[in-house]
Amino acid sequence: MKVKPLAYVVATLSAATVNSSWGEEEPYMLDTLVVSASRITENVASIPYTTQVIEGSAIAEQAQPGRNLGQILGQMVPGLAPGDDSATSAYQTLRGRKVLVLIDGVAQRATRDISRQLTTISPENIERVEIISGATAVYGAGATGGVINIITKRGQNQQSQFNTKLGMTLNTENTDSDGFTRFGSQTVSGSGDQVDYLVNVNYEQRGNYYDSEGNQIATDPNQVSRDNSDTLDILVNLGWQIDSNRSLRVSMEHYKEKQNTDYAADFGEPSATYLGLPSGIFAKGGDYTPTPKPGLSLNEQPQSTRDSITFDFSQQNFFGHTLLTQLSYRENEYFYYPYPSSPLFLNIDWAGVVAAGPTTTPQLLAAVAANIQGATGTLFQSQVNSEVLDFKLALDKPFKLGDGQTLDLTYGLDYIHDNSEQRSIAYSYNNWIASGQTEYQATGGNYDAGPATTTETTALFLQGKLALNERWTLKAGVRYEHADVEVDDTVSGVDIANAEYYQQELEDPYLQAIAGASGTPANLLLESIINTASNLYDYENYLIYSDSAANRTGGKETYSETLFNAGVVYALTQQQETFLNYSEGFTVPDLTRLLRSVTVLSDGGVQGPILEGTNIDASKTQSWDLGWRGRFSNISAQTSLFYNTSDQNVEFDRETGVVTIRKQDERFWGFEALLDARFDSGMVAGLTYARTQGETEDDNGSWYALGADRVAPEKITGYLGYSFNQAADARLQFTHLSDYKQGHHEAPDDQKSQVVPFEGYRTFDLITNFYTEAGNFTAAVRNLTNAEYYSVYNQVRGYPSGGASAYLPAQGRTLTLSYSVDY
Repeated sequence: MKVKPLAYVVATLSAATVNSSWGEEEPYMLDTLVVSASRITENVASIPYTTQVIEGSAIAEQAQPGRNLGQILGQMVPGLAPGDDSATSAYQTLRGRKVLVLIDGVAQRATRDISRQLTTISPENIERVEIISGATAVYGAGATGGVINIITKRGQNQQSQFNTKLGMTLNTENTDSDGFTRFGSQTVSGSGDQVDYLVNVNYEQRGNYYDSEGNQIATDPNQVSRDNSDTLDILVNLGWQIDSNRSLRVSMEHYKEKQNTDYAADFGEPSATYLGLPSGIFAKGGDYTPTPKPGLSLNEQPQSTRDSITFDFSQQNFFGHTLLTQLSYRENEYFYYPYPSSPLFLNIDWAGVVAAGPTTTPQLLAAVAANIQGATGTLFQSQVNSEVLDFKLALDKPFKLGDGQTLDLTYGLDYIHDNSEQRSIAYSYNNWIASGQTEYQATGGNYDAGPATTTETTALFLQGKLALNERWTLKAGVRYEHADVEVDDTVSGVDIANAEYYQQELEDPYLQAIAGASGTPANLLLESIINTASNLYDYENYLIYSDSAANRTGGKETYSETLFNAGVVYALTQQQETFLNYSEGFTVPDLTRLLRSVTVLSDGGVQGPILEGTNIDASKTQSWDLGWRGRFSNISAQTSLFYNTSDQNVEFDRETGVVTIRKQDERFWGFEALLDARFDSGMVAGLTYARTQGETEDDNGSWYALGADRVAPEKITGYLGYSFNQAADARLQFTHLSDYKQGHHEAPDDQKSQVVPFEGYRTFDLITNFYTEAGNFTAAVRNLTNAEYYSVYNQVRGYPSGGASAYLPAQGRTLTLSYSVDY
């Protein structure tokens, strides 16, 4: 692995500062505290792994109207893959693996994982964000890449205060008002003797997105675009200091984002190669360029809804401990864009077959082939619902051991109850085609898209931190987690649609006449014809005969794992330390998504337990982290080397939509660095660097590189800013992503068509702020050079053999104007 110049710069800085004497300099940032590491407040300097804290002021500076938290963190966190304009954060891996998102310590995961956690909270509601890189089990399953803990705003120590913020974003190459993004926020907050309160209401209305040439960007039907959508986010945060030892906090949030567009997604023109089906349906999505289709008629457009309430109670001196308890309840509802897919049906003119007068089987098959008048598919819209009850209890007790040594123990239990389901809402395929892919007429069908699940998770944990002296700190812990997953009986919507079509087909009088003449029952004759055609057209994954829908029985699956972590911190001086850490993570599979693929197309409609025949094992990750960090009079810096490995590989086939867990080892390794500097002149500057490599092992023991959906391309970001005597400031920043084609070159032949050779890009932004007695004004230009580029997500999902194309350019240069006033 080549080490880039920035790595040398940071390494040199590290070496040059190691010899600083104890207590020689005033640190750049003393006593930065986090709660993400072990649920209690800790000093960053005592934590043995890579940690980053981003204050709300830094987030607010980046949070121009239209930008989501995933985009902001992708700019500021070295190892996090960059964000984009879609509603998903699925491709924002951290060190090659999934990140667990928390809001005020509450994990936002659910059994049915939708990966919209970084796009479903307004940046205006955020006090700070804490990032822990590397696998951790402190908060349970899901944190194989790390933890992002979002701390929401709360009332401050003052009388009632109001804040109003208004903003607008437009594309400089197309200033039509249909492309405006408008934003408004109103906050009231304050505190009294024993209470604090904050109410914040955010509303954002986004219009069309335009590329660098001013052309409208088509909406994405895969993971859903955020163009032409409205967002409402309401946060209520109430705190009560009951007495000197006890406190209670209640936080409530309602978030809803819904698309409201007049433009339909483009699935490609009908293709003779695919029997008249749109080219974007089956395996050729990258072969066309999507364009907006005016005239959309869809009652239930894509949306994301989250409603939550959380109670936090703490008590000091609870039998010599600090008691921390948390009870949270959350409901989520998501709608996707309707998507044409399998099963596929052949439109056979049976009257034409009769007219051909076949008398033998070869003649019959030839007559059928001559009378196939194209094909139709099915049109389903996914709806995902989840309810999660989350309870945590932690006890913390410090001990003084003598000789300046201290021991801190944190232990407790977690309980999570999760109900999740995914439904398929059926639309008329023929009406959709006839309208030019703009009219979605619901048929009334509402089916299972995989079985509903109920998951109960219980866990016990113990974390200990031993400060041996002013230089050495040891930290270790263990967590035992047990999960019971109840899987409901299910009848797949794919199976129902398939059965209904062929039941109707069997009533065709011409087919019945052919069957009677041949002496073969109509159902057996039709089965033979359809399955022969399926093999002929190589459509086994989409086309199969079945006139009944199987009821697949559910069952129960149990997962349990004991996870360990251990680390050491050595303080070189008061301003810098090195650390080494080992930790383990744990992931329970998304059973609804995995088992959604168990249909008549995969097993021929076998009646029986749905849990049989599919790998549904949990995955365990082992992670190592070696790093250095320092805080000096004008400089803060951090570097780390990481390595992690797991025993399984999750693979998504974009041609068929099937997700499988393969028993293939994975490993990721890389280097990260962060450098911030401030100067007495008012100038500030900073750089981040991240390089990740990732491989998986095939059945023959050979390793090959993973694609850009898992391995974030090499990323460098930087900024240079200047403050004009507190009256104004300006910041110029850039993001550079390098090409990443190794995954494509090394992919096995049967996967190469789905692994994109990623093409890198570079963008610049300029942010200016003006501070006056009448309020604060901001003018920001994103994509300053108006570069044409494609995000990681859009390149991955836009590559050929990937279904409907998401090969959509990023937005061109945009101008944001905003105003904020406190009163």
